[in-house]
Amino acid sequence: MKKNVLCALALLGVVGTLASCGGNTTTADYKLGLGQAISLTKGDNDIITQIDITFASVVYQDEKVVSTYIDVVQLPIVYTAADGDTEESYAYKPDANQVKNAGTKNVETKKELKERYGMAQFANTTEWYVQADKFEEWATGKTFDELTVTKGEAGDDGHTEEWTNNVTGCTILVDDFVTAMKNAKKHSVDFSSDEAPKAGVGVLVGAAGSQIDVNFASVANVGNKAAASVVDVYQIPLKAGVLDADNKAVKNKLTGTEFASKFELKENYGMAQFAHTTEWYVQAEKFQEWTKGKTSEELNGFNVAEPDGNTHTEEWVDNITGCTMSVGDFVAAIQEGMTNKRA
Repeated sequence: MKKNVLCALALLGVVGTLASCGGNTTTADYKLGLGQAISLTKGDNDIITQIDITFASVVYQDEKVVSTYIDVVQLPIVYTAADGDTEESYAYKPDANQVKNAGTKNVETKKELKERYGMAQFANTTEWYVQADKFEEWATGKTFDELTVTKGEAGDDGHTEEWTNNVTGCTILVDDFVTAMKNAKKHSVDFSSDEAPKAGVGVLVGAAGSQIDVNFASVANVGNKAAASVVDVYQIPLKAGVLDADNKAVKNKLTGTEFASKFELKENYGMAQFAHTTEWYVQAEKFQEWTKGKTSEELNGFNVAEPDGNTHTEEWVDNITGCTMSVGDFVAAIQEGMTNKRA
């Protein structure tokens, strides 16, 4: 009898141990990257008429893609030359879909437009966001080296010169998708999660004078939280309808690019010249660290202080250690990336 009781207790102990092990969760290490690719459309006298920027949020592990989200913003620009007392000006083309259908935003991305982008009107073509989703499915599980695509000849409809022919369900050109994804390795952060994260992208566009500002973010979504985020900004300097060659974003551009983002400029951005201020990318990294694990609501928990004469901005953050610059647009972009994400 005693022997049977001991055996029963031993069996219960084994079961209890298994149940305890089954309740444990495993935390894995990941990287989150933010990459982009840019193309300019130019008209007469090389005046820029449209800027296309492809964004890629990539969650990866040991060089293999765990989740990716691709989006594109097309900035259709109307340039008006100076005439008498009138200064040169830039405006978004008012009859472009991404502008006239943008609601409260200046410009919507292709994925935000969905059916309103209008690609499905062409023969044998599905809508852009549907095809982008097919590409994201294809890219998931591949290493960065395996991200290669082949092209076919133009179809009878002739609305594109060539298209992708080795990604099922995706006929649009995806060269910039691949470029943006591979560039994401250059701008990435480490994080850990006990769930597989979902990649997301947020984009905010604004114009001030002869400059277009594009704030964008990559987000690793776990549940209702941003497990990690990466932010960057393009300041697109225009002068007489072309990129301003004297602007540091153009002068200090990277090889093969038209201009550089604030992160890509690093020390060349020049923020550290101001009193009590560290360089932009250093502050951005501090901000990114602060965002880890926060919900969308918690991301609103930054404090804005009044200027004290030692800053060149009108306002700055005073509760994120190491980050004093204004972060409202970063937060808004991250919050978008928590909504605009892989299902």
